[in-house]
Amino acid sequence: FSHGKAQDHIDRATLVRDQKVAAQRTFTVERRAATADAAGGAAALAGAAEESIEAVVRWTAETLDR
Repeated sequence: FSHGKAQDHIDRATLVRDQKVAAQRTFTVERRAATADAAGGAAALAGAAEESIEAVVRWTAETLDR
């Protein structure tokens, strides 16, 4: 990992109602590594994953409320 290199985390969420796709969205989060070593890369990826999960949960709640 190089200092400042971005770590990407991509998720795709699909909501199904009555056996049909009701909504679908792809989430992409990018985080920069604070240090140029494996620990910096791992921390960046973990932060991106956490942010992505929060976005999926928020989107799911908003979509189900429609």
